[in-house]
Amino acid sequence: MTTRIACLMMQKDEDLLLRPWLMYHGYLFGFENLYVFDNGSESREVLDTLKEFAGLGVHVDLSFTRPKDFERKGGVIGDKIAEFKNSELYDIAIPLDCDEFLAINDFNEGVTCSRIPIWSEFERVFEGGVVCRVAHCLDNRPGHFDLFRYAGHVKSIVIVREFTALDHGFHAAEIAQGKEYGTTSLIHIHMHFKPFEDILRGARDKLRPFVDVGDQNALTNFRGRGIHLTRLFSISDSDYYLNLHGYKLPALRFRGLARLLGIFMDTGELRGRWERGRPDGDLQKLFEIDLDRTPFVPSSYLAANPDLPRAGSDLLQHFVEHGYYEGRPLEPTNDGLAEVAERLACMRERRRDGSLGYRGLALTLSRLGRATEGETILAKALKQYGYKEGLMREHALLAEYDERFDEAASRWSLFRDRFPDKVDGFYHGAMANLQSGKLTEAEDIALEGLARFPVHLDLSIQHAKILTEQGKWARAQALWGAISLLDPENQQLQEMAGAAIVDLRSQQSSKRASTYGNTKAD
Repeated sequence: MTTRIACLMMQKDEDLLLRPWLMYHGYLFGFENLYVFDNGSESREVLDTLKEFAGLGVHVDLSFTRPKDFERKGGVIGDKIAEFKNSELYDIAIPLDCDEFLAINDFNEGVTCSRIPIWSEFERVFEGGVVCRVAHCLDNRPGHFDLFRYAGHVKSIVIVREFTALDHGFHAAEIAQGKEYGTTSLIHIHMHFKPFEDILRGARDKLRPFVDVGDQNALTNFRGRGIHLTRLFSISDSDYYLNLHGYKLPALRFRGLARLLGIFMDTGELRGRWERGRPDGDLQKLFEIDLDRTPFVPSSYLAANPDLPRAGSDLLQHFVEHGYYEGRPLEPTNDGLAEVAERLACMRERRRDGSLGYRGLALTLSRLGRATEGETILAKALKQYGYKEGLMREHALLAEYDERFDEAASRWSLFRDRFPDKVDGFYHGAMANLQSGKLTEAEDIALEGLARFPVHLDLSIQHAKILTEQGKWARAQALWGAISLLDPENQQLQEMAGAAIVDLRSQQSSKRASTYGNTKAD
């Protein structure tokens, strides 16, 4: 751990989060590498805390006390980073607010606050030599200290030698012309939704120098920095806790930060203040993944879902936004599949709309040996909600996965009748008939599908397999040649097509030799 890292923050009267912030980032980077700029705090508790931690080595600057100093927060902290650049004191600078903490979405360990993978990532960032932006963000749910949503906020991790300037929110540190921002697996934990009374107090303090916070009309018409805070004065605490926008995705329950803070300090009062006053029932429609009970580990998620691309794919974001609802397992084990079955059942119970909670059901229950249960669930759903696309698709897939190919072919036929514009009916219908030995029917379905979707890769491959089974080797060979041209950069496809062509040529040669031998014998 040779990379030299400084962490910088400006705050005012953050009595709720200042001590946790100092303890946590002191653990990560060392107290002597923390720089705190106080913006005129009046709280005795905050001033005593700053004095205490200054004695432990934290650099505390009390000279920026005016509201306009907060207005130019990016410049104040940017000037300090420029000093680091001139003195070559640090390699990396991390500007944060007092409600912001760092974790990591480690490829092999998952979401964690462990110091070792966090430092390893900083070593990698420094070796890359470019400013990185932390794209992973966990915003805590109002009234819930350990519950978060996944959000798309960004924060900059600054390479000091490359530093030019910093914006107010630390989102987009400037980079040299012609360069691009780097990527990082670091996570920005945003403890943004503090208790409502603390939020209002903080908003008043920040806005008071610029607008009369007691005048609702003035707040409504205010257009200066901090405009996002003005809406807090027009909502109730119930609105704040229950109806906040952006919590439609699954929530992630992550106890790692609180667990680590608990080692350093008594977090009981902190948690109590955070969750006090939370309305009952505010999680009624919220889906939740507990990262202690079912950890999200990117490497395991990729192994369980090999169709996902490794390069350039944000696997955590994919899971939260898509995979959770698609019934994708977190790991390639029966335990992982059992978790999916439980999750899908939860979705069916909470969202009774005829589609959510059924996607991926067929594959999951089939792999768990529970196909009969799947038949009962899907038959009931079709009767209750009607012949919706998602339900019919799962119903047909269940028979296919259970290797009841005649039944699968029949179900895919019904699917094609109702949804002729969906390629799945032709691809899976052709495959089911092929597996049933109905080669003519399989080819007819494949040809009808290709007439509708002429460049569909998987359907073309299915057609080539049918031609091979029919003994139409010359046509199959020509089709494989055409398939290889559909995606010439796909190495796996090229290898598949090449192997198929070699095999077809071998079969043709064997056929010719057999025919020649029989003729000679006659």
